Amino acid sequence: MITNNANPMFIEEIFKVNLYCSDAEALEFNSLVSSCAINGNYSSIAEFIERVFKA
Repeated sequence: MITNNANPMFIEEIFKVNLYCSDAEALEFNSLVSSCAINGNYSSIAEFIERVFKA
């Protein structure tokens, strides 16, 4: 979810996921974002971005 106080770099990653990822990867990303909102551990999103876009 994009909010008014979202980091511009994070918004860019959201658009990349929506444009370039498969449906399964987008679902995985959305689930990571949801869990990060609860537990505050954003390293899983960074690992996802590294794995998907740096491969």
